[in-house]
Amino acid sequence: MKKQKIASIALAMALSTSTFVGNINLVGADSTEAGKNTNTRAENEKDQIGRIEKELEALKKDLANKLNEKASLEKEKKALEEEIKEAKAKLGKELKKAEEKLEEAKNAQAQDQKLIDEAKKRIQGLEEENTRLDKAITENNLKLGQLEKNKDDIEELKGKIEKGKDFKTQLEAKKKDAENKLEQAKKDLAKAKLEVEKHEAYSKKIEEDINKNKAKLEENTKELAKISQEISELEAKNFDNAENEKSLAANKDIITTYENGLAKKESLEKELASLKKANPNYDPDLDKNIEEKENEISSIEKEMTKLDGQKKDITQLIEKRTKNIEKAKSEKEEYRTELESIRKNIKAKEAEIQNLEFAVQNAKEAEENQKQARKEGKDDSSLGNPSTNRERAEKDLATAREGLKELQVKEKDLENKMDQKDKEVANYVQLNDVDQGKLVGIGEQLNVKKAALGKINQEKEELENKKNQDPTSEETKREIKQAEDGLSVLNSSLSGIKISYEKAKTEVARLEKLIAENEQNAKNKEERLKTLKADKAKKEEEKDRLEKLLAKDEKEKPKYDKEHLQPARKQQEAAEEAVKTQERSLAEANEGITKVDQEIAENTEALKNLGAYDATKEKLEKENLSKKDSIENNKKTIESINQEIDKINKRVPDRKMDYAKAAAKLSEERGKNNDLIAKIADMEKKLTKLNGEISLKQGQIDTANKDIRSKQLSLDALKQMAEKEKNKPERRPEEKKPDQSGEAPQVKPDVKKPDQSGEAPQVKPDVKKPDQSGEAPQVKPDVKKPNESGKAPQVKPDVKKPSESGKTPQAKPETKKPEQEKQKPENPKENSKQKQRKAKKPISPEKKLALAKLKKAHEENKIINKALRMLIEKYPNIIRSVRGKVLNWLAKSNTQLERAEKILAEYE
Repeated sequence: MKKQKIASIALAMALSTSTFVGNINLVGADSTEAGKNTNTRAENEKDQIGRIEKELEALKKDLANKLNEKASLEKEKKALEEEIKEAKAKLGKELKKAEEKLEEAKNAQAQDQKLIDEAKKRIQGLEEENTRLDKAITENNLKLGQLEKNKDDIEELKGKIEKGKDFKTQLEAKKKDAENKLEQAKKDLAKAKLEVEKHEAYSKKIEEDINKNKAKLEENTKELAKISQEISELEAKNFDNAENEKSLAANKDIITTYENGLAKKESLEKELASLKKANPNYDPDLDKNIEEKENEISSIEKEMTKLDGQKKDITQLIEKRTKNIEKAKSEKEEYRTELESIRKNIKAKEAEIQNLEFAVQNAKEAEENQKQARKEGKDDSSLGNPSTNRERAEKDLATAREGLKELQVKEKDLENKMDQKDKEVANYVQLNDVDQGKLVGIGEQLNVKKAALGKINQEKEELENKKNQDPTSEETKREIKQAEDGLSVLNSSLSGIKISYEKAKTEVARLEKLIAENEQNAKNKEERLKTLKADKAKKEEEKDRLEKLLAKDEKEKPKYDKEHLQPARKQQEAAEEAVKTQERSLAEANEGITKVDQEIAENTEALKNLGAYDATKEKLEKENLSKKDSIENNKKTIESINQEIDKINKRVPDRKMDYAKAAAKLSEERGKNNDLIAKIADMEKKLTKLNGEISLKQGQIDTANKDIRSKQLSLDALKQMAEKEKNKPERRPEEKKPDQSGEAPQVKPDVKKPDQSGEAPQVKPDVKKPDQSGEAPQVKPDVKKPNESGKAPQVKPDVKKPSESGKTPQAKPETKKPEQEKQKPENPKENSKQKQRKAKKPISPEKKLALAKLKKAHEENKIINKALRMLIEKYPNIIRSVRGKVLNWLAKSNTQLERAEKILAEYE
């Protein structure tokens, strides 16, 4: 439970401090970015570097304090472990000897029971074998009786064999006659089939002619309908061009309006370009950027207010649950008091029932004595009325038993209520543990928000200073603003009618073509109608001819079938029935012959068996004698096994006595060492608590390491960018036209190609090569190494080898690996192409910073993802609700990791 609780808190901390990869806009560069003041950029980057270095130093000091605290806890743990070891060594040797004695007695009892069970199984197997042997003897006796019976039937069997041969001769004669008749019937059937086939062929020909004519008639009808429909459609068609000409004029007006708007837009763009060229320092986005920073500040403050509210709510919930725990304990004590009272009542009721049962028994005896006295004619007045006394006592007994049941029900109900209160207390404690973890997470989030708020306030002040330094006059700004607003309105107007313009161009071409086609179609209409009407007349004549032919064939076919086909079929059916009759006669004869042959064979075999009578009888008698001997031997073995069981059973009381003595001795020794055992138990509880505190402190150290690594990455990236900006010659950017999608071209940073893993290469500080484990070394503050307890090592500023403690080291900026070196192209042409790709427009510092943030978030997500998976594997029985949240987070994290890698790959 303690380990699960620690894992739950660690998971809550990981989830609360995790950074999701958001929608960081790295695409599109403002057309005016290249014109910004280079000196201002350098100053901003220098301020950022100084601020991050201060934050990094503070984080390292905090990490050193945490490591010292952890080392102190581990020292305390080691001392406690030594104390527990010494206490356990003091436990009496007699206690260990008593435990061994009790175990020996227990094993002896188990061994005796095992021997008894095995003996019983052997007895059962022998009894089953005797049953099988008895059954086999009975079967052999039946066979011997049958042998005696068959000896008297020899003459009878010989007579049956002779009669069977005579009957077989008669059946063979009957078979030959059936074969001759069957052959003649088959010839008659073949002749009848030929006659039927001839008439069916002629009838089928008539039917085919009918079907062909029906198909032709149906096709003729369809063609007539089609011609009539086409005539109707042609007559209904209207090829008037009046509406088309009106629509054509309207669409041409739309085209003229749009093209005039384009000309006006071009004029405004030239005017705006001239104004901007005269005022190169003018930045229209400053007010907008300041407003965005203010919105960000407001958003973070709202989030912090929300987190404070959550913290307050959780604190109130914990306090409320604590009160509920006290209340539940109080209610449980009330139930316990009531339960003790009820149990006293139950004992009293049981005593009452016992007295009433005794009274009933006395009344019954008195009643019997009264009956006996009356039989003997003695005076029974001294006995009173025992029958009435018995009925009253039985009634009182029934009432008392019912009362006992009610008290037992109340007892059970109170026990259930006490169990329920225990469960409520456990549930409240568990919920409080989870919420304590949430409070830790909220505190971490509030610290992150405060840091972000200070950074954004600084950026806002820089933008306001830049705005105050702009030399552009208000009149010029107003003119530029009016030109931009006019151009925006005109763009909006043109954008609104652009679709109509494109449609109008297409519609004009379509209408001009349609008008020409209508004029031609009007001419073709009359010619086509004339041709269709002539075809319709021909089809109607063909229809009349086919209807007459069809009527003639449909009348002739039924007449032919009745006079010729049906009589031929009846004659064929009669011939088929004759063939079946003769086949049945032949089958009966064959079956009779087979049956007679079988009877003869059986009787012959019986005669042979009777000839072996003496040998078979001797064999069966020997088998019976052998089986009886086996049964006797098995009975003796069973008797011997039962004697062994009796010997073992005689040892049972002694075994029980030995066990009781050993148990008493062990109880005595444990009583002597109770105080020491209790002390060891208390120290072990304290050790468990220390382990939990050490694990929690290790989680804080891991978080601090992650923050240091993140800050170090940002610092190295800013330093590298500042160095590049310092050494880069100033040049004006070339304007690029937007692509067909309407979006600005993507600006790609000058970064290396990703390795085969799909991840962007890390910005690398000046660190040593990783050791053979393949992991980057950790950046550690200059503190002493903790004891070899298996925990993470202290962090030092100097780059050292990673920890050998077995823990997973902190993820650090990756150094160049052999795989990346192998991926360098060996072809000179490919090298020149890569240089050409890198020689594109330089990326701005803002975009570089955004790219560094994305890399940082991407690396943090990978670390958290790995840590959570390790926790789930190490503590598989973790609370279900926490496990579900972790798995959901991992699913989202994997999706966003893939997305981040795609964005980074685009900028490589």
